[in-house]
Amino acid sequence: MNSPCGVGSAMAPPGSSVVNPNTRGEPDTRRLAICSLPSEADTLSQLDVRVDLDAFLERMASTPFSDGVEDCVLTMADWVVLNGHPDPAADYRNRFHTALGCARFIKRSGGLRAVMAQGAARSGLPATASPGRGDIGLVTVRGVEVAALCIGPRWAFKSRAGLLVDSADVLFAWSV
Repeated sequence: MNSPCGVGSAMAPPGSSVVNPNTRGEPDTRRLAICSLPSEADTLSQLDVRVDLDAFLERMASTPFSDGVEDCVLTMADWVVLNGHPDPAADYRNRFHTALGCARFIKRSGGLRAVMAQGAARSGLPATASPGRGDIGLVTVRGVEVAALCIGPRWAFKSRAGLLVDSADVLFAWSV
């Protein structure tokens, strides 16, 4: 079944690249430190850092997929927050913790497009017809819709198989 965020699938699409930066042991926490989400006590004014996209991709690769916590949509929401915008997923973080819960939430919300569009509006992200490195989008990779991060000519997204990088058909994109 082709479904959002790889629901029901534990395998990477054929031809996708699975990135695992931890083949040499521990992650480089000096670079990953800027990719930690702020605590509730932090404010955006205290977060005067420029987010390193490569470090964020390393973080995506080093954290396991978890519905409602570290899935394709919430990973993109984390990127948006780290870039100084309001949390596009504030209303539904931690509301589900299973693939079935994720699928039900997306269906009740009107589909992945609606979830992404509502989050982008909540965060004040403008739509773009020409996504660039660091922008987010709703893309189709080998027939599966996913929330993804533009990294140039290809897109990166969180899946049960890890961080996948692949070419994609862009359905909608927003500038971060």
